[in-house]
Amino acid sequence: MIQTETPTTILHAEQEHSGIRAMVVLSILVSYIFCFWLINILGQLLPERVASLGFVIACLLAAPLAIGITWLLEKWLKKVWHSGYSLNLQKEVLHVEQPNKDAMDFDFTGNFSNLNWYFKLAGYKRGGRERRVSDKWICLCCQIQQDEHRLVVFAFAPPKKTAVYQTDHPLQFKKLSPVDIYNSQKDARFAPPSRPNKLPPEIISGKNGRYWLAEQRRWQEGLELTFDDFETFLAYLQTHNR
Repeated sequence: MIQTETPTTILHAEQEHSGIRAMVVLSILVSYIFCFWLINILGQLLPERVASLGFVIACLLAAPLAIGITWLLEKWLKKVWHSGYSLNLQKEVLHVEQPNKDAMDFDFTGNFSNLNWYFKLAGYKRGGRERRVSDKWICLCCQIQQDEHRLVVFAFAPPKKTAVYQTDHPLQFKKLSPVDIYNSQKDARFAPPSRPNKLPPEIISGKNGRYWLAEQRRWQEGLELTFDDFETFLAYLQTHNR
């Protein structure tokens, strides 16, 4: 009998990398100029009474068309232009690739630790990647560690999609309150949106201290997944979480 290898799943992290963000900005500019020029040209083919409004019509229509073109381009780029960060979900091994860093392998036949937590994005001056999404959303986070290897992944999603993780999910997500951390910083009310420089000692030594240390690591080394990919990762992790 011919044995075939078990198929693996590859999750590409950091989809909104700097290259794509730069292309989005460039696309909006170029698309707007092109759409404005095209609408202006087409407007000259209309009756003279309507053609006189061609400039106004071009200004009004060029912006939504440019946004639509950029949205389609961004979706396509995310499929073909990856950041280099990837999670290869093999049968018993999680293989992690990161640019300019050594690859990591987590062997699930051995022992490993796992922490899961979530927090709401409202009520404080958000820093980092949290600023890109709605303050009504939730951030879900997961850390796994084995020996010297550690991986932190996270995703953003609306409350309706995250309800199961906030209640009785088997992986047990701990709720954190960033308001306590951000408001503990001196001059936090007048400071620009940013993450705290350090965690207060009483937070580290508190009952949720290990979760807050993991959250601090997320700021520095966390890899963002889409919510669908994050759920795929959690389902994979759950099959190995004994």
